[in-house]
Amino acid sequence: MPPRSIIPSLAAALTLSLLACARAPSASAPTPSSAAPVTLTYLGAAGWQVADGAHSLLIDPFFSRFYPEDETSLVSPDETAIARYAPAHTEGILVGHSHADHLLDVPSIAKRTGATLVGSESTLNVARAAGVPEQRFILVRGGETFAIGPFSVHPVRGLHGLAGGDRPGTIPRDIKLPMPFNKYEVAEVFQYLVRVEGRTVFFIGTPNFIERGNRPC
Repeated sequence: MPPRSIIPSLAAALTLSLLACARAPSASAPTPSSAAPVTLTYLGAAGWQVADGAHSLLIDPFFSRFYPEDETSLVSPDETAIARYAPAHTEGILVGHSHADHLLDVPSIAKRTGATLVGSESTLNVARAAGVPEQRFILVRGGETFAIGPFSVHPVRGLHGLAGGDRPGTIPRDIKLPMPFNKYEVAEVFQYLVRVEGRTVFFIGTPNFIERGNRPC
């Protein structure tokens, strides 16, 4: 199924929250430059694109849609699907965690689009192994705020499951690709608060986030 644009409302079942935060954006947040419409495009799985007309961010894009019956199988991105559905250019890619259905396609998309890649050390280790230039990496810990083009991005530490108790494995720096589907460990989990053109969107790609000391607004 191709990506679908959603303007301006979202179905309640989708895993994305629109937040109306009264507090002004931080000093590092870009100032709205125009009345350009902000569009949201659902990419399938946990994937989204947010755009202001001239610029865009991708969140957890996974166009390959590949779930092997044997999780020990080596997996590679579906380059045909990526070429068909990924934009020609995007300012950044935000990765919530390092499971294959969030990360598998990301290095290939980053190399095609020139995007800045945002995520955990495990996510960036996979990107290194795939040949994405390190100068385009942003390693996140949760709680910081930074700009990518006109977008203000604020990572929020999350949990992979509703009940907590995650046992996140990590992906080492010396990996070789392709690697088995089950070696794409969850690692650290992040949700992303994105502000652009006076709009605020909170992307939640897993069932839970850490509330205490981690308020998104």
